[in-house]
Amino acid sequence: MARPAAIDPIVDADWLTSRIDDVVVCDVRYYLDGRSGLDAYRRGHLPGAVFVDLDEVAADAPGPIFGRHPLPTPSDFARRLGALGIDTDDCVVAYDDAGGMAASRLVWMLRIIGCAAAVLDGGIDSWRGDLPTDEVVRAPVDRRVIAWPDSAFVDADGVAATVARRGLVVDSRAPARFRGESEPIDPRAGHVPGAVNLPFAENLDPSGRFRSPAQLRARFDEAGVDESTVFYCGSGVSACHNLLSAEAAGLGRPRLYVGSWSGWSSDPDRPAAVGPADAEPPLHQVFENHARAQPDKVAVTIADTELTYAELNGRATDLAAHLRSLGVGPERFVTIAEPNTIEFFVACVACWKLGAIPQPVSWRLPAAELDAIVELADSPVVIGLDHDGRPSLPRGFVAPRTDEPLPPPPTASAWKAPTSGGSTGRPKLIVSGDPAVFSVQLQRFAGILGARAHDTMVVPGPLYHNGPLIWAWLTLFSGGHVVALRRFDAEETLASVARHRATSLYLVPTMMLRMWKLPDEVRSTHDLSSLRVVFHLAEPCPPWLKREWIDWLGPDVIWELYGGTEGMCFTVLDGNEWLAHPGSVGRPLNGELTILDDDGGELPPGEIGEVWMRAVGRETPTYRYVGAESDVRDGWECLGDMGWLDEDGYLYLTDRRSDMILVGGSNVFPAEVEAALGAHPRVRSSAVIGLPDDEMGNRVHAIVDGTDVGERELLEL
Repeated sequence: MARPAAIDPIVDADWLTSRIDDVVVCDVRYYLDGRSGLDAYRRGHLPGAVFVDLDEVAADAPGPIFGRHPLPTPSDFARRLGALGIDTDDCVVAYDDAGGMAASRLVWMLRIIGCAAAVLDGGIDSWRGDLPTDEVVRAPVDRRVIAWPDSAFVDADGVAATVARRGLVVDSRAPARFRGESEPIDPRAGHVPGAVNLPFAENLDPSGRFRSPAQLRARFDEAGVDESTVFYCGSGVSACHNLLSAEAAGLGRPRLYVGSWSGWSSDPDRPAAVGPADAEPPLHQVFENHARAQPDKVAVTIADTELTYAELNGRATDLAAHLRSLGVGPERFVTIAEPNTIEFFVACVACWKLGAIPQPVSWRLPAAELDAIVELADSPVVIGLDHDGRPSLPRGFVAPRTDEPLPPPPTASAWKAPTSGGSTGRPKLIVSGDPAVFSVQLQRFAGILGARAHDTMVVPGPLYHNGPLIWAWLTLFSGGHVVALRRFDAEETLASVARHRATSLYLVPTMMLRMWKLPDEVRSTHDLSSLRVVFHLAEPCPPWLKREWIDWLGPDVIWELYGGTEGMCFTVLDGNEWLAHPGSVGRPLNGELTILDDDGGELPPGEIGEVWMRAVGRETPTYRYVGAESDVRDGWECLGDMGWLDEDGYLYLTDRRSDMILVGGSNVFPAEVEAALGAHPRVRSSAVIGLPDDEMGNRVHAIVDGTDVGERELLEL
């Protein structure tokens, strides 16, 4: 038999007719009208075709993690094909009656080990000649064993890693199964979070033939498919149809997740998503989706307490029914004064289930401050603290179970309303300008923060602060796992990362300093190798401390964000950028910023002034204040920070304008002095203030908390 020198992944009946004596034809029909493929083969097949049972030849026995169609070992594959008389040097053309779905599995397996193989376009229906019924038996051969190439496959961890680095993962199943609306076979409905849906059937035109290579190329180019893309399906069969189509389109050979959804959904620790990948579901629907797709996955861990997604959704429904009976309805603020507890998370979800707006506050607030905030919010209920004059629920309150369904809520106009005193010293609400939906913008932001379905986020900060609030909730919106500490403890934070193999960590520089000053033997005890993203924000980070953390965990891991709760603009940079621009907090990732002098004039690079920001690319403001007025100038807003830009547009902060000390006509920024003091190994913390001075106007005074360190030693820093 003369083997063709080369063969495309897809051939038509004319090609096969002219070469039928030079190829081995394989009938890989899987099902026909409820009967087995072998029954169909015996009723008629292409001349000379041998029957290849997909389950017996191209797959191994099913297993819970490896899926319904795991790959056979290379030796088993060679032995099974050899028993059918198919040798290593034979050219194979395979067909079926399902648009090439089953045939593609065999053809793809042969092509990745260097054998000539192709799918017959149009399958058995494209053949115009006779269909004999005799069973073809070829003489067995001793086929050579060829190993599977590692580059052709990924496992479940590889899929998770691809999603984590924002690579492309493609689900090849029908849209209804991808969305989780139908799941007739596998343990759970839904799809791998972060995957996109390219149903294999859409590689075919209405007649059931493959689309042209140019049409296939356009389809895959639009999705961003290349050789690094991972394809999966229900069990690793129909995904091969997409893989061969990508090769026919000139995109090389992407990779297959063999276990596919049958393997992924068998593992309760693997996250699942339902609904369209590009949808913007209301937040109450997000948690109903998670409860359906991954009910037993742990959503929140606090100390020894865990809450699964099903429990979070169920308890939030109960609490929402109770809050509704107390007068909570759409667009009402609900003041939540819970510390870092399971009940905090339940309370927020309960608000979204009513179309209400969670309004978190510190549980340590003095009564007068709490009263002022509650009055601003006009909260119908206060959760976590007693409040005279309004209904309140005690800390740790668990609502009674209810079977009464909640009416579908309207989507709240804001998804959060944290508080701030800011530079005014008076409490105000900062109401988000984004409605209570998991928008595409929030989904993208979640990816930047390391807050995805495959991530475990450790949050040691208080959840009423905007930073911990956002980092925790974006992780949960995405279907990930949040590990929250009841209160910050330097060693326990490291221990939590190691214990839960956390991928992401939220910090502020004060936490970083305390963790760094732990004894070396304590820090080295905890394995932090799982961390991919460590974000710090909320206050300036001393450059020496930043360098220590970069040296410790690596520049790819350490990230910094600067911005305000108002959200007009934020800057981001990783450790590599910081090393190239030491001291910077990055360039704008959204919005714009500029540096202005006291007269509103724009300052050139290198000159210090006030940092002004504005949002771009949106029709609505990013926030609104309740209890204060914005400082707006020609569309620009200022949060009170001082800084400068370099020639490349990187921002450097000096301090807040309200903290600046004027000494003999020169500006002194306390943050710079505090950073220098903090570098001393025996200084725990410091605060720098200005005191009146008859000659200089002000003098710099430092209050230092340290051990075995004297004034002279500090003055020499």
